[in-house]
Amino acid sequence: MVSSISLNFFTKNLDKRKYEDAILEYIFSHIRKKQFWKYAEEFNKWTIKIHDTKNADYDFGKVNNNAKLNNGIPHGVTNKNTRVVDVWVSDQSGIYAMLQNFVTIAHELAHLVLIVFFPTTRSQYRHDSKSWGKAGDIGNFSTTEVHDREHEWQDHKRVITIFRWNFLGRNIGKINLLCLELRDLTDSPESASASFYQ
Repeated sequence: MVSSISLNFFTKNLDKRKYEDAILEYIFSHIRKKQFWKYAEEFNKWTIKIHDTKNADYDFGKVNNNAKLNNGIPHGVTNKNTRVVDVWVSDQSGIYAMLQNFVTIAHELAHLVLIVFFPTTRSQYRHDSKSWGKAGDIGNFSTTEVHDREHEWQDHKRVITIFRWNFLGRNIGKINLLCLELRDLTDSPESASASFYQ
């Protein structure tokens, strides 16, 4: 039996179809070679849950100089043990809300992608993390690399373009959603992982 990635929305106002398309496009765009189909099979074992920030109850503890994270802002958690991604975003309709929300969603999806491609790889932080890691600390590559690339955003950002959008009944063309570039790693995971701690 073939499993399929599970997408669950606990929101009222998001355009589920557009978010689903964007999520699937980002995740599966990392499979560009037939021999890496095994990674697509691993993606399909995951569950992604999109929640309203008003319902956030995840306790991150204290981060960033002991400041407690405000649960009312978009944030997420990627759990490799349960294969579940939980993301809390602003439950607002429209293009501009999606542009903002997808930055947070793509951050968690980037963790997911690197967990699937590099499940046991460890590496050093290149920069102080926005959460707990400091430059030079060793951590899971799926965490260190995402946080480092966000720090180096100009060098590693890309956009995905999925839709022809309509606004007030008028076709306004394509909208680009920002996300982290990871295909330099996922196009040849064997050679990439050889350069990191195992």
